[in-house]
Amino acid sequence: MGTYARRNVVLVHGGFVDGSGWQGVVATQDRMILPPAQHAMAEKIGATFSEVAASHSVYVSQPEAVATLIAQAAADAATR
Repeated sequence: MGTYARRNVVLVHGGFVDGSGWQGVVATQDRMILPPAQHAMAEKIGATFSEVAASHSVYVSQPEAVATLIAQAAADAATR
């Protein structure tokens, strides 16, 4: 499983051979990368995502949401 976090973009990949398994968080209060752009990026790679009322640094302002995302991705990977 790999985790990618850069600024507000948080994506977790379950490490599936077929490329599926991307999950992400969209920060709805981000004014640097607007939420529609975040949605477009997530959809482009086929990620499932949830929205979090957070600013640009979602992993700092909402660490629980990011930890939940990582835990969910790990659980999904374990069941595949």
